[in-house]
Amino acid sequence: VSRLNRLIVDVREISTIDSQIEPLDGVILRPTTVIEPLISSFKLKNRGITFKIVEHCDMTILISPIKFSRVIENIVSNAVSFSPLESTIEITIDRDGGNLIIEIGDEGPGIAKENIDKIFNRFFTYRDHNANRNSGLGLSISLAIINVYGGNIRVYNKADVGVCFRIELPIMRI
Repeated sequence: VSRLNRLIVDVREISTIDSQIEPLDGVILRPTTVIEPLISSFKLKNRGITFKIVEHCDMTILISPIKFSRVIENIVSNAVSFSPLESTIEITIDRDGGNLIIEIGDEGPGIAKENIDKIFNRFFTYRDHNANRNSGLGLSISLAIINVYGGNIRVYNKADVGVCFRIELPIMRI
């Protein structure tokens, strides 16, 4: 029942984004104002994983705090579910030209080559564990939200171990 409820909520959310029923809303914010409280809540739930935030720049973006929170929560939640105990999830905030870059990297097993191009597809999941708790829509919703605000999300396997999600959003000049 809980999985079905989550699926209904996720399908409604992505349908709303697709049809642009909701107006594009947003406020100017520093990403850490959303990221830090989320990480604090994850720390309480996941005692065996360390979180590290590295901020190389102090830039702002125009985005809905609620939608941005959903994006970060979806990606960090995935990182947590694939990370071994006693590992680190690192969130790096930097700038690349006119974009703010947020990279979320874990120390998990990585993504198989045949799946890396599929993970943003709706309903796609390749988890053996916790399959009943996932709708396969979290990353698709995250990408749709970031696209609405003029950004993009990419994913790649790190050279040594783990995965890195790279969120790119236009910098808001105030």
